[in-house]
Amino acid sequence: MGFFKQVVNLDLGEIAIENIFINDFMPMANGTFVKVYLIGYKYATDAMEVSNSTIAKHLNISNEDVVNAWKFWEEKGIIKIHENTLENDPSDFDVEFCSLRQLYIENNFSTKKQRVSSEQRYTRNQDVLLAMEDNDGIRKMFRELNESIHRELQPPEKLKVLNIIERYNMDPKVIIQAFKYSVEKKNNKNINYIAAILRNWYDDGIVTFRDLEEHFNKNTERYQFYKKVYLTLGYSNSLVSAGDKEVIDKWLDTYHLEEALIVDILKEASKKTSNININYVDSFVTNAYENDIDSIEEFDKQDQKKSKKKKKSKNAFHNFQTNKKEYTNDEILKQLGIKD
Repeated sequence: MGFFKQVVNLDLGEIAIENIFINDFMPMANGTFVKVYLIGYKYATDAMEVSNSTIAKHLNISNEDVVNAWKFWEEKGIIKIHENTLENDPSDFDVEFCSLRQLYIENNFSTKKQRVSSEQRYTRNQDVLLAMEDNDGIRKMFRELNESIHRELQPPEKLKVLNIIERYNMDPKVIIQAFKYSVEKKNNKNINYIAAILRNWYDDGIVTFRDLEEHFNKNTERYQFYKKVYLTLGYSNSLVSAGDKEVIDKWLDTYHLEEALIVDILKEASKKTSNININYVDSFVTNAYENDIDSIEEFDKQDQKKSKKKKKSKNAFHNFQTNKKEYTNDEILKQLGIKD
């Protein structure tokens, strides 16, 4: 498998992103943070002044997401946030993009003094590990993590786990479940992969074991209902599409209809056509929601009223009598002016 670029005749411009960002920094961030960095870097390259709200509109995300992205990248040391005293809005500030090549040189070709500082930092990290492992809960967590990956976690890996707990204020039980999920479900023991799972869970509002249980229970129950809807519609061996999930989620989360009522409506709707699909039955469910129908009996009553109304309208048309008269041959000839 190879990658190559098409030769084009029209140049609409491009920006150069340092490989260090793509190789080292991009994998540690979620998609939103990466998009904010890239669009901001483009504006910086083009020397354009824009606000965070403009970036939010451009990417169709919230202002808070943009601000959080800049804070994240500042923590990683690849940008600097400068307060803009001319702006009244504290969320609008200037962003300075650091040279990643310069950072690489500074970090890898340090002076002796800097190396000593690094050694001191390593010693401090070791002290942090020892202090944290004095905590019964943390010690138990690391024992379970070792069992999950079938080896002893290395000090840098332990520090990464502790940093996640501190940064996200996350329950150690959630960390344990992330390791088990990664190893048992995804067959992956890489600490960076597990850290990505934990970031995604944090983005979904999962920080406690109860949050995680509710997340799994909801997803499991919801998936079972997706399959129940498909079975009702006759799609027994089909995978549930993303579009159909959105429609079903609307029935449950926006309309707040009972699952049993939805199934009953689908059964009734499926009797009216041989070409059943989710968009067709959606009209029936939406109609039930708009008319405050909360039982299949009420749904049947309204459906019968509609049927009677259509039948009455049809009969009125067929019962319409035209004012016609039958003419004799002599009368027809007179009408044509052939006979007096």
